[in-house]
Amino acid sequence: MSDIRAVDLPELRSDLLAHYEHPLVVNWWSERPVRAAMSVEDEMGRPQAGLSPTGNQRRLDEINRLGSAELFFVSSAMTKLAIAAADSLPSFKLASSDVPTLNGFIIFEDPIAEDPNTKGGHGEPVYISGASWSVTNMGLRSPVLWFSFYVDLHRTFEAEVAEGAITEEEAERQKRAQPRFAYTMDAAHFVDSDMQLNEDSVLNLWGRTILTAWLLMRQPLAKVSDLEPDRGTRKRLQRAKQKPASVRLIELRRPTRNEGRGDEGTRDYHHQWIVRGHWRQQWYPALQVHRPVWITPHVKGPEGAPMIGGEKVNVWKQ
Repeated sequence: MSDIRAVDLPELRSDLLAHYEHPLVVNWWSERPVRAAMSVEDEMGRPQAGLSPTGNQRRLDEINRLGSAELFFVSSAMTKLAIAAADSLPSFKLASSDVPTLNGFIIFEDPIAEDPNTKGGHGEPVYISGASWSVTNMGLRSPVLWFSFYVDLHRTFEAEVAEGAITEEEAERQKRAQPRFAYTMDAAHFVDSDMQLNEDSVLNLWGRTILTAWLLMRQPLAKVSDLEPDRGTRKRLQRAKQKPASVRLIELRRPTRNEGRGDEGTRDYHHQWIVRGHWRQQWYPALQVHRPVWITPHVKGPEGAPMIGGEKVNVWKQ
């Protein structure tokens, strides 16, 4: 499987920006059928017109979105945690302060979902591996969070090789002919309104994992660092007339021995037990809001006491 590194993101973005300007791509987007990214309701909850830019407007918006985006890369371990925690993410009112930046481009080291509406050239699964986003007004009653979701074509080509559908030479030719990531679908949601995450929509299926990653990266369990492009990458970006940009790397920080155990209080426990990972609605007085906070799996009870349900196990592994 093709490896992807955080330091690759500036050039991957540069490839996408050049791709969107290619005459054949411009023509394809102009003729592409589009659907509404979001239905708009009035104050009484009655459906109004949908938010549905034309294909070419979507292409132009994506160029602007990517061109000004801050770059994020989520490590494999953090991706796995985000996927697992997203399953139980409670609904909450999304605020502008919950979005890390007005324009962003995020890539996960591992895919976060399979696209049920798209297949590879020989029927292979196509996996969602990232998204761009922006917060914009769009002339509506409140700001809108827009997601454009991306699939990793290299993974699809390699799956086709594994199935014997194409040769390795053909896969390499396909990789060289187009950017690694391809725009697949989009979705939008009003900011400062409740995120109802039980709907059968791409915002629910894929966006909730990104929302979870945003929440997790603000907690102590995340290690966040900025990576600068190396000299060779800077030169290639400058030749492509792209400004070199840093990448924010989101990793899962290994906890200390007693971290996450919580306050044992004054009760006299005689056993240890495992507390599974779960969400807690944390009150933030300064913001006057509740926000989901992930409580990591941990062992409670006095150290050395017998474990309820069997021997002590490692409940946190990076």
